[in-house]
Amino acid sequence: MNKLFQKDIIFVILLALIPLILTLIKGSGKYIEVVIPFVVLMFFLPGYAIFRAAYPKKTGYAAKIVVGIVLSIVILALLTSTTNPNKIHMKSLIQTLAEITLFFAVVAYIREFSGFKNKENRYITCKSCGGYYKLKEDESLDDFGACRCGGELKYAPKYFKPEK
Repeated sequence: MNKLFQKDIIFVILLALIPLILTLIKGSGKYIEVVIPFVVLMFFLPGYAIFRAAYPKKTGYAAKIVVGIVLSIVILALLTSTTNPNKIHMKSLIQTLAEITLFFAVVAYIREFSGFKNKENRYITCKSCGGYYKLKEDESLDDFGACRCGGELKYAPKYFKPEK
């Protein structure tokens, strides 16, 4: 299992919990140490969590950051456009964004974790030529485009036994 992936998703979960907890504390929101987690939550974390949940394939961190920022701005725009601009409650907006982030971060964590259940018998096979390849611990089907013959690749069934 990709340990870096686990660490960044756990970090996202912790960063989403901070503003959620701060909104529940009475009298918070007056100091810069409270504003910074809110800004990170509004403009980065929801998009990053959704991107990781929807697209668990390994990509560069630059792409993850850019897509995370863009998706977060879109989510923020959607949430604020559905309410009257004069009646936007920052506390409920922060809580909603934190809940969205937590939900998709947990989904991303589960998707990554569930993809590596059967480590000893993880193969991909070609639909055209019948060729197969045993995946290494940190590999998945998403890491491969197509078979050498040009055929489509798929995960082999659990009971697959390669020919010797």
